[in-house]
Amino acid sequence: MKSPVLVFAPHGGGIEGGTSEIAKELSKQNALYLFESLKSKGSRDLHLTSTHFDEPTARKMVSKYDNVLSLHGYSGSEKHIFVGGTDRGRAKKLMQLLNQNGFPAELITKGHDEIAGINPGNIENKNRTGKSIQLEISQPLRSAMFHSFTSKGRASSKTQTFYRFTNVLSTFVSTSY
Repeated sequence: MKSPVLVFAPHGGGIEGGTSEIAKELSKQNALYLFESLKSKGSRDLHLTSTHFDEPTARKMVSKYDNVLSLHGYSGSEKHIFVGGTDRGRAKKLMQLLNQNGFPAELITKGHDEIAGINPGNIENKNRTGKSIQLEISQPLRSAMFHSFTSKGRASSKTQTFYRFTNVLSTFVSTSY
């Protein structure tokens, strides 16, 4: 069965730590596009904004799906999630579900265009319907998902927070699409 959702993580590995591991967990039931930096230093140099991300495989995959769920990270000082994207109805539903399950989340609106995921030029919005959800997960929350937040340590040190979070996302996808 073809997945109705493409899980999209364009800043994996050392770029926005933890997004690869979340995406891989979600790929057990969904399609996946993952771009990872495997560099030991300087991974941030590989960060391209989603409006400039034009890797050919990513463009091709996105164009084949009606819905995209993209995973991103931001620095932040608290455990928090911004929920954005063009699929405002589902984004609001996901925000509510995250909050109900103990993950502080808020719907991001205009005025935060750089992380709102609403720009038509954003690669995640270049799918068949133009509908996406973009999650911006704070570094403190991503860090809480692992006992070791290093590139090598994350794969084998997932915490209960990681599994609770990915379960919320999996439940949302399976009941919303």
